[in-house]
Amino acid sequence: MISTTAYKVPFTPEALRMEVSLGGVFYILKTYWNPPMECWILDIYDDVDLPMVRGIPLVTGADLIQQFEYLGFGGMLLVWSTEGPWHSVPSFTALGANSNVYFVPVTPD
Repeated sequence: MISTTAYKVPFTPEALRMEVSLGGVFYILKTYWNPPMECWILDIYDDVDLPMVRGIPLVTGADLIQQFEYLGFGGMLLVWSTEGPWHSVPSFTALGANSNVYFVPVTPD
């Protein structure tokens, strides 16, 4: 069952490393701008900084971690943009401002 509560991940338009709790589990998230692709990239590490998933483009219109369900993230990771069309990719300056990333918990039926 999809939760009605979405948690905003506090990204800003800069390369960063942050520790967050998603679905009650701590992860380390790292973002960086990829100039050739002109998009933000997300890497997800476990709580002791071991890589779990690397190189996820932050794009709208899809659950960014759906294909990694076997890793047990316990939810969906979605990008929502108010910059241009709803399906636009967050620009260099928009991440955390006009384009935000949300974690939506999902529980088994």
